[in-house]
Amino acid sequence: MDMPAIVALERSAEHLACDLRGAWQFGRRVSTGETMEGTASFTAQPDGSLHYREAGEMTLANGGRYRFERSYFYWFSNRALTIDFDEQPRRLFETVPLAWTGQGWFGEAEHDCAADIYRSSYRFDADGAFEIVHRVSGPRKAYDITTEYSRLDASGAKTHLE
Repeated sequence: MDMPAIVALERSAEHLACDLRGAWQFGRRVSTGETMEGTASFTAQPDGSLHYREAGEMTLANGGRYRFERSYFYWFSNRALTIDFDEQPRRLFETVPLAWTGQGWFGEAEHDCAADIYRSSYRFDADGAFEIVHRVSGPRKAYDITTEYSRLDASGAKTHLE
């Protein structure tokens, strides 16, 4: 079954929430040498948010391997994405203003985490793939994290061209 691409001229960012629902495969690279691979899902919640869950395997620069899980809540408004940590009470990770570029949605955000600063970019392509980049700098942290997502179909196969 073909999944819809993340497209629509003159659509609000709220439509992006519908397009993200379902299963995804991701690959993540950290500038310090670690890599992560896994699957993620976006599930609609009664409060209007999407619950994002990911699980996979991390490979450290020294070859060690570990399983990991992470989850967030995504909220969409007309031209913004707000991401909360999945904890009680919910706590803001960041709010990302979004703009349609003609080829997809794009946004940038910045937030403090103690003395460190996260500068993030989000790109949701019209072909259905998306990418999130976090550039982290400060006295305790200094690295870049790039995560690329591809839609999975019901069989678990990727559905966009690479």
